[in-house]
Amino acid sequence: MDYQIPYDGCIGEFTWCEKLKREIPENWELVRLEDVTKHLTDGEHGSVSEDPKGQYWLYGASNIRDGQVVPSPSDKRIDYEAYQRIHKRTGTSKGDILLTTAGTIGNIAYLQEDLDSIEFLRSVTTIRPDPDRITAEYLYQYLLAATPQIHALKKASGQNSIALSDLRKMPILLPPLEAQKLYSDKSVPFYHRIEIVRRENQELQKMYHLLIDILIFD
Repeated sequence: MDYQIPYDGCIGEFTWCEKLKREIPENWELVRLEDVTKHLTDGEHGSVSEDPKGQYWLYGASNIRDGQVVPSPSDKRIDYEAYQRIHKRTGTSKGDILLTTAGTIGNIAYLQEDLDSIEFLRSVTTIRPDPDRITAEYLYQYLLAATPQIHALKKASGQNSIALSDLRKMPILLPPLEAQKLYSDKSVPFYHRIEIVRRENQELQKMYHLLIDILIFD
């Protein structure tokens, strides 16, 4: 399995990695995703009743696009109890990475802030990096670069989907934590700009749903 993760700028010795059949920097590790995450679970599996007046939302894979969580006209409203029940299990929060693992495979978003009123169907998996092993920024970029390998995990029959047990075993090339932190320090301003756009989209979403409420219920 050839992971096209660039490290041409690395200084120092390289060592042969038998699993990848290639050389990697001597101080890098090949680990499993489960070795560098504190939490990895998918969203709601069961049927959730829609509440036309609900102030909470149940999103799916179609809402993860271009690195962001994006609203759509078909979003499902749910009540507070349903939201709390789902959130208690997923715990989706700031710093998590969202990966679509059913239907649409491989779309990724990095949460810069808590979503507050949004939870997800089983087609979206929440991944929480372990900060003692890996930075969120490095893992996010790694998963983006490893899209072909993510697609290779999907099941051969039925709906396109990835078993969480297979995802947890996905190999990750891990540089030293200090090197990851240097990368994160340089990339954080970029992610902040993305977050500004997400917040603007969120305000537009609130305005959109307010207008819908006025049209339907007034």
